[in-house]
Amino acid sequence: MLIANPAIAIELTQPIDCVLGKNCFIQNYVDVDSTSGVRDYSCDVKTYNGHKGTDFRLNSAAEIAGNYAVKSAAPGRVKAVRDGMWDRLFKSDDRSQLAGRECGNGVIIDHGFGWETQYCHLKKGSVSVRKGDKVERGDVLGYVGYSGMASFAHLHFGVRHNQRVIDPFSGLAPRPIHADSDCKRERHSSLWKDTSITEYGPPRSFLLKLGFSSSPVKTGNLERGGAGRIRPVTSKSPVLLVYARFINLQEGDRISLKLSGPEGFDLASNSTQLAKAKAHYVAFAGKRRKSKRWTVGAYRGQVQLIRNGEIILTNSAELLVE
Repeated sequence: MLIANPAIAIELTQPIDCVLGKNCFIQNYVDVDSTSGVRDYSCDVKTYNGHKGTDFRLNSAAEIAGNYAVKSAAPGRVKAVRDGMWDRLFKSDDRSQLAGRECGNGVIIDHGFGWETQYCHLKKGSVSVRKGDKVERGDVLGYVGYSGMASFAHLHFGVRHNQRVIDPFSGLAPRPIHADSDCKRERHSSLWKDTSITEYGPPRSFLLKLGFSSSPVKTGNLERGGAGRIRPVTSKSPVLLVYARFINLQEGDRISLKLSGPEGFDLASNSTQLAKAKAHYVAFAGKRRKSKRWTVGAYRGQVQLIRNGEIILTNSAELLVE
């Protein structure tokens, strides 16, 4: 059942100044299943239980230095703001300290007719509006950060109508879903007027990075990003490793990694089928150095994401070892 009369339903534009699928990605969608189950609007599982918004993520926390603007998705008046909280990646020990402030630095806008939008995890000191300010569609509210309960740099964008959570991709509030038929029978009516969102399409998997390292890659270091987080490869590195970093993989997916180089260097690795969906996943393959040094020259890494026996994504990258 649609929540609002279409005649007064809100129309939303992209709330973050980035190019979806290139320098920002949707990590999590609204959980439209009000039971203990998990479903996004497409009846997939690219969300988690009880998630109340849409997460527009950056590649890493280091990228908040680029000041990705958070923009009002519709005209309205600022209802509430918070600023001054530090940007730091969330750890479970922080939960009690963040009670009531999980959103971090944020803004709530009242759009009238019972509609509100919420913008969370903004960069410390970046909030540029005050309570009571009138804002137009596209006005800058602040910049993307990772304050509050944020385990990666992103904008959590929430939509509510008469205080009920609304999924902007379907225009529906969460409801009990017990089977695929319960999910798919509902009539969808997207609230997005922005083609950048509609062209992005339904929830899908993305390769965030295909890279090289001279030591095992830690997820936390990839999430933090920045210089010094990943050790570069030289001819004397003890390990030569290629890694692929994905978001939103599905149960049963396989990842194929290959690494080739001078003098017949060749390495191939195929992962086993994923036992469950993964919001974030890093696959890697590599070798330990057995000679005095790696052969100087160009090395090429290649990755394939295989789903139901078909290659749905492939990419390659080159490394020059000196």
